Amino acid sequence: MIDLKKIITKNPKALHDKSMLQNLLQLSYPKERRSIRILVAFIECGIINEILKTSNKTISDLDQKRFIKKMFDDYGFDEKYTKPLLELWIASLGIKSQIDNTNQTAKSQKNYSDGFYLSPF
Repeated sequence: MIDLKKIITKNPKALHDKSMLQNLLQLSYPKERRSIRILVAFIECGIINEILKTSNKTISDLDQKRFIKKMFDDYGFDEKYTKPLLELWIASLGIKSQIDNTNQTAKSQKNYSDGFYLSPF
């Protein structure tokens, strides 16, 4: 289980330094190599900077789909791996996730909760 929120809270520079984040994650979670690679890729391709710059601290469903597509296009990462890790980033950064379905008030937290990632691997 990756506690991304704890790592970025203790080391805020890791949000902008992919090498630092990768090293911290590898030290804490050596068996989570795929997840670590994908979490770092979110920084490499600029998605985390884009999320941090949102003015209303809310990420739309459309933006999330765009980010997932970018990860597939740039790195070849499948949605089944990137989506829960994007949700982990969003939760860890304290950003709200806007859902298209108006009847749904909260996103299913099957793989993450309060900045923790429950690895399905």
